[in-house]
Amino acid sequence: MAPMKITHIITRFIRGGADENTLLTVNAQAEAGHEVSLVRGPDSHPEMIARLHPSIKDVEVPSLIRDIDLVKDLKCLRELARALVELSPDIVHTHTSKAGVIGRFAARMSEAPVVVHSVHILAFDNVWPGKMFIYKQLERWAAAYTHGFISVSDALRQACIRSGVGRADIHHVVPSGMDVASYETAEPADWRALWPKGDAPETRPRFVLTVGALEERKRIAELVRAFKTVVRDVPDAVMLVAGDGPLRPDIEALIEAEGLGGKVILLGHVSDLPRYIHLADVCVHGASREGLPRVVLQFAMSGKPVVATELAGIDQVVKHEASGLLCPIDDFDAIAKALTRLLKDDDERARFAEAAKGLDFSAWDTGEMVRRIDDVYRRAIRSNVSGYPARPALISFARGETGAGHQR
Repeated sequence: MAPMKITHIITRFIRGGADENTLLTVNAQAEAGHEVSLVRGPDSHPEMIARLHPSIKDVEVPSLIRDIDLVKDLKCLRELARALVELSPDIVHTHTSKAGVIGRFAARMSEAPVVVHSVHILAFDNVWPGKMFIYKQLERWAAAYTHGFISVSDALRQACIRSGVGRADIHHVVPSGMDVASYETAEPADWRALWPKGDAPETRPRFVLTVGALEERKRIAELVRAFKTVVRDVPDAVMLVAGDGPLRPDIEALIEAEGLGGKVILLGHVSDLPRYIHLADVCVHGASREGLPRVVLQFAMSGKPVVATELAGIDQVVKHEASGLLCPIDDFDAIAKALTRLLKDDDERARFAEAAKGLDFSAWDTGEMVRRIDDVYRRAIRSNVSGYPARPALISFARGETGAGHQR
């Protein structure tokens, strides 16, 4: 594809799945010679910003926040529109739910020629009916200004189509890219180093690993409570939690209250995640609302048996009773029983691990992801029409002032 000006918009730029996906995309596009800018909210991690390709223009919009705030959201709409007028991109590519809706409205106001939205998660999935109605309606309105959708799994694509979010022919599936080889070949971390004071057990425990931000949606606290049941049946089991976030003090208090000190270890953010996955005997994921979680793919790429909730599309990589066990979304008793079953049965763990290693993960390679995204861009440019009735542009509103945000 000839060099273009591409602007990506994301609400937060932290160490999460959608953020890693976006980081790999923008860096690959910059390396390919495109003029790339990243517009993001203030809730961003310095490490992620530091990993951006040097040529990428980093634009922070302070009003782009995750929580709903009508005053800030209206201000954000105007600031995003102004930023897009200044950047004048050929393609606007939005990510995540909040930036996806406001960003696409802002793209319409700034008269951006082509708009693409990545569906990493469905905001209207597994929420109470009132929220579901509002979120679906917002997504339908934003779809009127969208020339292409990119879903990380076919289950997400189908859910969007069933919900009337955009026409079927502009929806595409692009698996979330990652360094597949690093997960397939990593060496395990040193388990003794998990107890820095030298009080490690004499023999190697059986390890359960979960990975995720310590925030409500990941339900780490619920996994900790479920693990108390596991420990009763598997006394040498130890749960490792890789990730950090605002709920860390609450989870630390929960571990103490449940008497799980030394049995649940909070690792914080780890830069060498493949090594900790290879250390684990079983990996678990308990989120209630996601797309196809990158970390579950990483578990499977590492050849690990997986216990996970029945998220849409997760059966692509976790084959129930073959490479892992899938449990109902809100059934943590079932998760505890599944973990206990696998920890107790060495032969079953080995059989599940072998099945995971036999899966084909080539579609999740970073290079393949970027190639497919380029293909979606080409299609969007050729069609250059969303198929919805045009509505009056608010370009004068967007151009009221200049100078949105802080540029790096």
